[in-house]
Amino acid sequence: MKQKEFAESKHIEFLRKIAMSLPEVAEGPSCNKRAFSVRKKNFLFLGLKEASYSIMLKVRDSAGEIAKLAKKDPDKYGVSAQGWAKVVYDVDEAPLKGALERWIVESYSLMAPKSMLASLADSPPKKKVAKKKAPRKKVAKKKP
Repeated sequence: MKQKEFAESKHIEFLRKIAMSLPEVAEGPSCNKRAFSVRKKNFLFLGLKEASYSIMLKVRDSAGEIAKLAKKDPDKYGVSAQGWAKVVYDVDEAPLKGALERWIVESYSLMAPKSMLASLADSPPKKKVAKKKAPRKKVAKKKP
């Protein structure tokens, strides 16, 4: 598959951007697919054919969710006993937003070294804006 064809697919590009936003991700060819890896461990494969594109990733917690989707639509979804999920969409069909982002992050987390994930968890969280609390009403005490 030519690189140009991948770049022309807005859905593949959407998924690619999610993967590339994660720390230390490398992208490269793998057979007729694009492989995404973290420290030389592949966690996502994207394939493109004339009429469809495919997504393959490693899951654990989401395996049940994908299995339910596979029961409804076995041509689009599947998950192996080893936890590799495959999703196939028509070339013009948008990916299942929200779920695919979660699945890509889950796959990344399963393949990234635990020490790396621990250091990511230790990074300072984004500041949250505190909500202003309404002032408390003072209640007068009753005299006995």
